[in-house]
Amino acid sequence: MSQQPVHLPPLSLRPDPPNEDLGAERGVDQRAWLHLDILDHIKDLPHVSKRLGIVVQQLAALGRTTIVKGCSDRKNRGWRRTPLGGGNGMHYYLWWTPQGSPQSDGMNLGPKGAVFLRAVRHHDNHQPLIFGKLADYHPLRAQEIVSESEGCFEKPWTPAQERFTRNDHAVRVIYGYPGSGKTMALWRAVESRRGDKTLYLTWSRDLVEQARARFAAFGAPDAKIEARDFTTFLGVLCGEDIARRTLAESREGFRSSFEWWKIRDHLGPWKDNLDALHAELRSTLFGCAVRGMFDCIRDEGRLSDAAYLETSADGIGREAAGAALQILQKTDWTEWFESVFPELNAARKAMTRLLEGEVPSNLQGFDRIVVDEVQDLTLLEAAVVVQFCRALASKGSHAPWLLMAFDDGQTVRPSGFHVGRLCDLLHQWIGRPEEFGLECNVRSPSVIAEVVDRAGSLYNTIDKGTRPTDQRNLPVEQEIDARLIYVSVPSLEGASELLKDLADLDDVAVITPEPSVPEWVPSESQSAVLTPDAAKGLEYASVCVLDAGQVLNRLGPGTASGDPLEVHARRTAIDRLRVALSRATENLVFVDVQAEESAREWSMELLRTPELFEAADLVELFVDSDATPEQRVLARVQDARSLVEGSPLRAWDRALQAIRILGKPGQESSIGDETIKVEARSVVLGVAARRLVDGGSGFSGKEEVVSTAQRVARDWGSEGTVTAFQEFESWSKNRNGEPITMLEAVLALEEQDRDAIQAALPPMSQALLAALRASTADVSTAASFSRDVEDWLRLIGFVGDEADEARNLRLKAFDVLIADERVRDAGSVLRLVKPPDAARSGLHSEYLGRPAEAAQHYEKAGMTDDALRTWRLAAEWEKAIVHAKGNEKKDLGWLVSVEKAAGRRPAGIENRMTKGEREKLAKLTKLPRAKRSPKVVGPQQKVPKMPKQENLFADSRVSPR
Repeated sequence: MSQQPVHLPPLSLRPDPPNEDLGAERGVDQRAWLHLDILDHIKDLPHVSKRLGIVVQQLAALGRTTIVKGCSDRKNRGWRRTPLGGGNGMHYYLWWTPQGSPQSDGMNLGPKGAVFLRAVRHHDNHQPLIFGKLADYHPLRAQEIVSESEGCFEKPWTPAQERFTRNDHAVRVIYGYPGSGKTMALWRAVESRRGDKTLYLTWSRDLVEQARARFAAFGAPDAKIEARDFTTFLGVLCGEDIARRTLAESREGFRSSFEWWKIRDHLGPWKDNLDALHAELRSTLFGCAVRGMFDCIRDEGRLSDAAYLETSADGIGREAAGAALQILQKTDWTEWFESVFPELNAARKAMTRLLEGEVPSNLQGFDRIVVDEVQDLTLLEAAVVVQFCRALASKGSHAPWLLMAFDDGQTVRPSGFHVGRLCDLLHQWIGRPEEFGLECNVRSPSVIAEVVDRAGSLYNTIDKGTRPTDQRNLPVEQEIDARLIYVSVPSLEGASELLKDLADLDDVAVITPEPSVPEWVPSESQSAVLTPDAAKGLEYASVCVLDAGQVLNRLGPGTASGDPLEVHARRTAIDRLRVALSRATENLVFVDVQAEESAREWSMELLRTPELFEAADLVELFVDSDATPEQRVLARVQDARSLVEGSPLRAWDRALQAIRILGKPGQESSIGDETIKVEARSVVLGVAARRLVDGGSGFSGKEEVVSTAQRVARDWGSEGTVTAFQEFESWSKNRNGEPITMLEAVLALEEQDRDAIQAALPPMSQALLAALRASTADVSTAASFSRDVEDWLRLIGFVGDEADEARNLRLKAFDVLIADERVRDAGSVLRLVKPPDAARSGLHSEYLGRPAEAAQHYEKAGMTDDALRTWRLAAEWEKAIVHAKGNEKKDLGWLVSVEKAAGRRPAGIENRMTKGEREKLAKLTKLPRAKRSPKVVGPQQKVPKMPKQENLFADSRVSPR
């Protein structure tokens, strides 16, 4: 690539302060309550103890775990079980239950959300378990869960994670295999520092919610941590909401943007590779257009032709790159660029603003920037983060610390990620990065991790420059047994039936390693098959990889042609395969459909010694005959939550399945556990809300989504639930007008319902903020700012200081109300302004007819003229004379002397004065008629109306005269 000389001034980078081991101040929420018997029970189970530490962290932060089973025995209904593993096939489970379940009914602990950890039991032990007394449980503090010094459990951190967390280098990057613990290392690095203001960025809103819960549970008490998805961050930088596009939607928009018949003769190598062309344009031509680093066409936001062609020499080749440029020349790409790549358009705008020194006030003052899943960002998007650090440095004495995590073997999105380019960017723009590699798979059992590792050997079929960063997978002690299974389905009909059966099972995912769902999959099963980009970041007990043999057949040794475009596609295909394989935590299944013998052989080679199953036997294996309706609901709720971003149709299907299993309200056969009802209801509302916001106004099936969500809210919620969803649906459709009614309705919901709808708001956050600000200027809504504005801001995902923004909003609302003479409403708003605004307090006191009180406020505000005026209105001449000058000071001096003389009047003089003396005294004190009497503000007189558009504080003076 044509790299230009970079002359950037050095940044002042101070190292991290020493890592701290979470002191005793944290953990006041006491969400997790541990039965005292558990610690004695796990002393002889070290593997279980380590896994238990991870599970307890999940429960304390989220109130749930990723894998949950129920209990079929009626006496044990309400207990939930999470697998802890155990060697030699001896599986153990943690038995726990949430507050409000049938087992913990009557345990009133104040705020909802507590979970009770009752016992660790062998999987064969289903004896009735008694909850016991609350006195038998110990409320775990955060440091007892994660602290090295005070912890109750064996810590799950690996030495490599600890080295990263405790390192004091200001710019650090961490990389590793899927499941190696990169995100956990970032979390530890954030939560164990005191007094920091941190911005944590990741690609998924679901991961944002997990991070927020994690930091709320384990973060340092004096730290402020903002967790946002990257698109929301771009929206704040640009001051506008950014459209959300899934990879499939972006590809479809790209394919439908051109009149392809006009350019079919120019497609060249792209003739049958339009998705690959979409990926190439996104990742390189537009995605590498970093001003100041490479030769770009400034006004167009893309690489120059020369720079792009030079890049292609090491990438897809000059022929394919030349064809791509020719295609762009034959079309007006500016017409579709923003709709197909809205995130890149936003990154371009954000970079321009940052280079011009524009940093929103609510994005300033961060000590630390942390970015997860950097491989999902194009170089342009990563440069936005780095330039943001530079812009923050220009506002203060130091640049913030920068921590990043990536796995360039998981580039399932077309980002063109290259670790060398990232490190060059960091080195040249902010500072030399310290690199850390993680070498252990801490998520997958070793038998599955070995399959992923063998799949990585396929990178040997491409040149070294195209391979991801070298990674070693060191063996870890196996905590959970795993099974490798192979199924060959000879017909499409049989495969379709298998997919239909698998779609309704618990904790089973079907993933294709291809970029899109195979065409032979029936339409009714399309949503049940996940693509790698939809499955990335998720985990399931059982994963069925669809047609892995066909992919391996294309990627095996001897199949590479050497064509640059084919090499590029091969690298991405291997990445996708590894992502699909690494989602499983217990069972990894290869399902080959109508596979050739060579494809079946490749599957067997990768699995080595799998168990051979028929399709019917596979379904029977996964059907849990002991699964209770409660367990089946919980499994679908978990699926819906995790899939809503990458596969919203599948998430909606699973949410509806959960509601159907609940039964009908009021019937004896319906599930009675209130906590499960709430979870099922909230997930339907949340997925519906996300689809309404992300899908816009025209997505297929919108009416069905709205009507279903309203029915669920009515059947399983309350009138408040129905109203809140109706208000949300109305505002998300129009996105104008006042949002306060909607926000208040959502805030009044139960916690889980509120959180579910809140997760849908980030794509509208800038519109909501703009609407709130506009509401301050409308006298019909300005009085509403006497409510909890800080809660509104937290709900919409405001980035920055909510208290400061709330203060500004209330001050604007006060100005509008006082100008409209709504003195009482203005006072209600003003009382909540913290710290108080002395100038406006003085104005309000004047309107109330309290001039002396007003004068005191004006003095605090340094408004001496208004203090003088109001002291005079109050006839407090001695206090007024302090601010007077010239004739006015003489006047006040005389009045003060008269007042003092009057104060020296002898007692009873009125009885001793003659008539002539009285007449002369009256003449001495009588003033001539004033030529013009000043207006006086008081409770008996009308206050002059002020123009609504007037800025009352433009010159730091206030006067109602």
